[in-house]
This record gives sequence, C-alpha cells and structure tokens, in this order.
Amino acid sequence: VDAVSSGAPVGTVHRIDPGDGPLPRDLGLASTHAFSVPDALELGRALGRAPRRVVVFGVEGAAFGMGDPVTADVEAALDGVAESVLAELEEGEDDA
Repeated sequence: VDAVSSGAPVGTVHRIDPGDGPLPRDLGLASTHAFSVPDALELGRALGRAPRRVVVFGVEGAAFGMGDPVTADVEAALDGVAESVLAELEEGEDDA
C-alpha cells in the first residue's frame, strides 16, 4: 500500500496486480526512498527473488510534502483499502 500521484481524483484507490508484467511507471507510486516500488519488484524479478504473488494498492494523494496532513478524501479511502488488503490476504491463504 502506497501513495499514488496519477492525476486521478484524490482518494481514488488503484489495485495493480503485476503478475503479468511490470508495474505501470506512469502511476507515480510515491515512495519515501529513491528506489521505487516498481524498481524493487523489477530487481527482485531480475535476481530471481521476487515474491510469488504481489498486489499493490495505491491511494491517490493530494499533498506529498514532509509533514503534509492526510486529506479527508484520502482518509475516507483508508477503511476500504484495509478491507481490500484483508480480502487479498484471505484469498492468498486459499491459494496456499
């Protein structure tokens, strides 16, 4: 789960399953590190160390500066994201 800046309305939840290929670079997954989420996953693939299954949830943000408050639209999306993550985890248990 990470912040996203793609131009979609603030609070939009993006679900990306990169099982068939790389994550879209234009989604603007905002990371707190210079090495982005897509970079980390692609490196894992190149090294043969990528997880068996990855699902990325991105919440469209409005402000990305250090100390910027969470907007009401983003906060409103968080319960749904948490429920979606739990559903993905339960689905993963069924696949095991």
